[in-house]
Amino acid sequence: MLLGGGAAALLGQNASAAALAAENETLNNTCAAGHNCGTLASAVKDTGRAAWNTALGAVQSVPNLVSGALPGYPDYVPFLSSYMLPYDDPDFGSLVSFAGALGVGALVSGTAKSAATEAATNNAVAGSVADANFAQSAINAAGTFSAAGAAKYSQLAGVPINTIDDLAGAIASGLIRPSQLPVDYVVSSNGTQLILNTRTSVALSQAGIPQSEWYGVNQTGVQVPGMPTGTTFNDLAAAQLARNKLSPTGTSTVPRGSK
Repeated sequence: MLLGGGAAALLGQNASAAALAAENETLNNTCAAGHNCGTLASAVKDTGRAAWNTALGAVQSVPNLVSGALPGYPDYVPFLSSYMLPYDDPDFGSLVSFAGALGVGALVSGTAKSAATEAATNNAVAGSVADANFAQSAINAAGTFSAAGAAKYSQLAGVPINTIDDLAGAIASGLIRPSQLPVDYVVSSNGTQLILNTRTSVALSQAGIPQSEWYGVNQTGVQVPGMPTGTTFNDLAAAQLARNKLSPTGTSTVPRGSK
């Protein structure tokens, strides 16, 4: 069975090395007695078994990876091997499983690269607002976004997003990634980081995304687009603090309720 090759691919090891591991595991295997190797029925069955075995291999690799154990090494524990299904044609089944492992690895890698690209495009830094406070203490009663905000988030999600609840649901379901929702912040004169995107922050929190995993964009001293010359994001933060009757350090509590 393709445990070594599949796990190696899932763990991001060299694809050639993974392929060699798969080949070595199947070199001495032959068609099982009583099976119709080389037939369409056999291929369909082995494809299904390969999908199952690949999934088990992925699950099995996680705790091993956490403990630093790699496939082929003595400390790697194949604790799900007894649940792996045998193939009619081990060569064919192992090949399909290996291809599946490569696909999963590529998907995971592609998702990570996509998030990194989005963050770089927005000048956002993951975890940069982990200890930031908020310049507002409450949100509007309806929890709705502006027309521009609703249009932007609806385009990202591919479904209508009009309220905080809508956005939180899209984040929780994976339609929108946190890296696509950078929050603006400024560093005040007292050194406090103040988050400006209140409703986006509430949606992220409501979706269960820890603040340490939010993406922040430092807008300290930056001119606000569309506002009179000289109006910076720091001015927006000061106005939010004043409207919400907050001290210059804001509040560490994620805004709730209505205003």
